[in-house]
Amino acid sequence: MERRKNLRFPIRRKLRWWIPKGSEEQASESIDMGSKSIHIACPGQKPFFGSKIEIVIEWPFPLRGESGRYVDLQMHVAGRVLRHTEHGFVVYFTRHEFKTKGSKG
Repeated sequence: MERRKNLRFPIRRKLRWWIPKGSEEQASESIDMGSKSIHIACPGQKPFFGSKIEIVIEWPFPLRGESGRYVDLQMHVAGRVLRHTEHGFVVYFTRHEFKTKGSKG
């Protein structure tokens, strides 16, 4: 039985995730992604169900700046661990924004 309300697409991107005020940053990659959630590969210890989580995803498309030069983008996400899977865990987005790579804040 399909539990997803929204489509997810098989987009593999490098990412970093961590539990705010509680864990070291982990490197991983996405398995698939949709407009409101992401499935993250995690062969080891998974974060607890319901945990708040922060993620930085390397975005596949650069942004063309005013000067005509392209700059790399990252998608910064805050969310909650929705469920565990055989290969990782799913995070529901509570907030997301795009930032140029290397920007602070």
